This record gives sequence, structure tokens and C-alpha cells, in this order.
Amino acid sequence: MPPAPKIVAAGSLKHAFTSDDSVFADYVPDPDFEFGASGTVARRIENGLPWDLFCSANAAHPDRLHAAGLASPSKIFATNSLALLMCRDILDTGPDDAVSLLRMPGLRIGMSTPAADPSGDYALQLFDRLAQRAPQGDAELRKRTHIVTGGGEDTPIVHPDGVYVGVVQQDRVDLMLAYRTICLEACSKEPNLTYLTFPPDIEVRARFAAVFNVASPELGAALLHYLVGPVAQARLARFGFGPPD
Repeated sequence: MPPAPKIVAAGSLKHAFTSDDSVFADYVPDPDFEFGASGTVARRIENGLPWDLFCSANAAHPDRLHAAGLASPSKIFATNSLALLMCRDILDTGPDDAVSLLRMPGLRIGMSTPAADPSGDYALQLFDRLAQRAPQGDAELRKRTHIVTGGGEDTPIVHPDGVYVGVVQQDRVDLMLAYRTICLEACSKEPNLTYLTFPPDIEVRARFAAVFNVASPELGAALLHYLVGPVAQARLARFGFGPPD
């Protein structure tokens, strides 16, 4: 029996990688998985974490591992976008577009931890784009924004249906900036949740990249080849991911 390959990946890929009919459902041998914020996982790899394939929510962390001689050149395998998760009753009293909701005074906004989690970096990019459109509201919007996931939060969120359901259901924030795939998963678990996407001129695209371990390339290279192939790509699409661009 060949050894089980080890995939370390962004937490936003856990649903797609481990659910029924997952991306690697029929891969032989069955991979072992470990998930976390991409930046945190990259630092653990640098500190000696065993791995064969690293799947990140951005290209910056894989590229850093490649520059350090630890990993192959990065390859984009999927795309995603930032969306706005909330309880449905928010839309009963507020506007029904994401930008206007973000700008509503009094609504608490949640985001992930910049640097540790690319989702937090993408949220900052979104704020920068909003500031270019209407700079007068930038400071107030950022003041209402709180880090609630990704490792930088004051109190970790525990919920049987996952962190992103919990952050809204437990009234930590009113609006949560999260990947569209995360929003889809959360809404499938809790019918009281919904989400809105951003218009094309504001939308922040996330490019997910993977690298394999150059110290033992056989297992990781085979995994990466499978990940960018037609079977895995079709399954990623069913979980809401876009194709590589």
C-alpha cells in the first residue's frame, strides 16, 4: 500500500475537499488533510510541517515557499470572490445591495485576519476600492469592522454548523465578509442566512494556488496534476469555485 499523501490547505477548501463527492473522493491513495488560514499554514511549513501539496487561498504564500526553495512554482487551480453574509432579516429593513449595506451606519462588519488569512487581505482590498469611490465614508466603515475569524479574533467562535454560521447566528457581527463559496455552504446549513455579491467594479477576485513539496515531489506532483485536471475542476465548480484565470 503506497503512503497516504498529505494535503495542507486553506480552511475555505475544507468543505470541497472533505464532503461527500469531494474533489479528492476517488483519489488513490486517500489523502490526509490538514486545514488552516493560508498564511499560518505557510509558516508552519517553513517550520517543518510535513506536507506533499499546499493549497492556498492566494498565490503570495505559495510563491514565498517557492522562493525559499521549499516548493514548486505555484499554479492557480481555482478562483473565488468576496461576498457579504448576513441574516435574512437584515434585508427586511435595509437596502438589498452589498455596497449600500456596508455603508449603513450602525451595522457591525466582520472580516478575517489580514496576513494570516488571505480573506482578510481581500477585505482590505475591498475597502480600498470603496474608498476610491467614496473616500468620505472610509474611516467610519473601517471603525465598524472587526476581526472575527482567521486567528486574530479576541474570542474563537464555536458552532456545530461552522464558524461562519456562528459568527452571524451568535450576533458577533451583522455583516460578514467571506468567500462566496463559504456563503453558499453557510446558507445551505442555515436557511435564515443569505448573502449578496459585489458589483464587478468593486468585486475582489481570489485566486487559489497550489505548490508541491520539492523534497519529495512524486506524491505532491501527482496531486497537483489531478487538482488541475477535468475531474477535480468539475467538482470544484459544483462547490461554487470558478475556473483558473
